[in-house]
Amino acid sequence: MSRRSGSCLRCCLVIFAVISALCVSGPALYWRLKKGFNLKGGSSISCTPCICDCPPPLSLLKLAPGLANLSITDVNLFYKKFLKNTTTMIQNHVGFMQI
Repeated sequence: MSRRSGSCLRCCLVIFAVISALCVSGPALYWRLKKGFNLKGGSSISCTPCICDCPPPLSLLKLAPGLANLSITDVNLFYKKFLKNTTTMIQNHVGFMQI
């Protein structure tokens, strides 16, 4: 590679790096510049506290009551039934294919 093409490649990589950095940090810098730099650390505009009358979030027990009652033995029984049904289904399919 000649010296000129090497410097051109380096220049393109620098431009790509600068553009990539601006794409990543650009939105944050835009909002910072739009609001203005606040060097005090506190908010210059005081907000009133939010008044929310939302219901409390649902718990997992209310969403899926049976899910909380699963134990390892329940999971093992389900897995054994699943394997038995799958094995039977495969055997029926293979038997059908051999006929």
